Amino acid sequence: MHSIVLLPLEQVELRTSLCKSSIYALTAQGRFPAPVRLAPRRVAWRSDEVESWIESCPPAREPAYDSGQKGAA
Repeated sequence: MHSIVLLPLEQVELRTSLCKSSIYALTAQGRFPAPVRLAPRRVAWRSDEVESWIESCPPAREPAYDSGQKGAA
């Protein structure tokens, strides 16, 4: 069993490759875990919830970047 840690926003951004605004937008839509309030101006995310979200993402099926080249001739 993995220990659960609280991740600051910067760590969530690194683990998910999402920017701050995307994280908060997805949270508002109910599509990303909500943060835990630690203090009036400080929040963090449970590592187990972030990892579950990552695991629930479908694997990429197509390249994210298409250079327009169909292969070397």
